[in-house]
Amino acid sequence: MYTGLTHTHVLMSALFLFALLLKTVFLLSGNDEMLERFKRKFKIPEIIVDSLMLLTGIYLAFSSGWTTHGSWFWIKMAAFLAAVPMSVIAFKKRNKAMALLSLLLLLYAYGISETKSPVFNKKAALVSDETPAVAEGDNLVEAGAAIFHLDCARCHGNDGRGGKSGAPNLRESKMTAEEVIARIRKGKNAMPGYEGYLDDKQIEALAAYIGSLRAQ
Repeated sequence: MYTGLTHTHVLMSALFLFALLLKTVFLLSGNDEMLERFKRKFKIPEIIVDSLMLLTGIYLAFSSGWTTHGSWFWIKMAAFLAAVPMSVIAFKKRNKAMALLSLLLLLYAYGISETKSPVFNKKAALVSDETPAVAEGDNLVEAGAAIFHLDCARCHGNDGRGGKSGAPNLRESKMTAEEVIARIRKGKNAMPGYEGYLDDKQIEALAAYIGSLRAQ
């Protein structure tokens, strides 16, 4: 369910931004006739898109724990809540500067949502500054546990039983060690890929710890 609603939210957000972009282009080019025609023709579809975007966004925010994952969520919401009424006023008063500013604010909010970072630093959102390196000879399970609790527990839960963002119960996983490593690297559905953010030894250690959870 979570994955399906995530895809729905992303699609609705993209349609919302595309519609706003078109209206902004019409306004900036002085094509009031096309702007009014677009607003009349797509009034109902826009209401449906906006409603679905809002409802799925609220569900995802609370079921994923985004509201407790740092300042990025609240910065995104501030940009969104400032942009929406600004956009309504801009198109009502035909204010080109205000319309452009609202579009930029919404694009900024979308960028924050995609990277989970107000400066679009996806690595900082995925991997903690305290994530330890793994050296040759280190106990992989112990090293993996440290990485897991810093970077994975927010979704998978401290005990690996699943928590936020539709994360599965890792203690019941039937995946092989190779499959776990591949999933960590590439991600799937709501889970991002950590390739490029964690090195090979860190991923190997993380997979070793996840494998150990099944024996507990």
